[in-house]
Amino acid sequence: MGLRELLVTLEDGAERERASVLDEARAGASRIRRERGSERERRRADFLRGVEREEVDASGKALSRARADARRSVLDARLRLLERVRAALERRIAEAGEDSRYLAVVERDLRDALGRLGRRDVVVRAGDDVARALSAALEELGDSGSIESDPSLTGGFVAASADGTVEIDATLEERLTHVWPGLAIEVVRSAEA
Repeated sequence: MGLRELLVTLEDGAERERASVLDEARAGASRIRRERGSERERRRADFLRGVEREEVDASGKALSRARADARRSVLDARLRLLERVRAALERRIAEAGEDSRYLAVVERDLRDALGRLGRRDVVVRAGDDVARALSAALEELGDSGSIESDPSLTGGFVAASADGTVEIDATLEERLTHVWPGLAIEVVRSAEA
């Protein structure tokens, strides 16, 4: 159920409860007026109008609290969903070096990086599994450069010119950081659809 549907449901319930309370208060006031004399009836009517105002105020406050609670619940649910999705993606990134489909793609990424770095004296840092795949690709391309194992990198690589002036961060963690805001919006939209 989306936020709008939840709010409409809560508003409808609060409105029905408010209408029921108001109907009961009005019916009670009408009965009292018939049973009592004019002065006593006037005092009771004043009292009932006060009670009715209090009930209207109380139901308005209850409706406001219900709306705020509903919004908070929806936001909390979205946050928990996004945390679970992000954690699942991070787990997949940690296992990327073991995925042959990813290793085929990372070789293409290396070719792109080498093209941007001018293919000269490139130093590439990657996790062990990715480093092995990139070593083979670097030899195949016949480019000068070296591959260094960096256990802190689980998916992707960091390629730098030998003098360190240009660096390309092609890690999956970095890519996730860049795409996460848009991806988070899509995840929430999809979940609420």
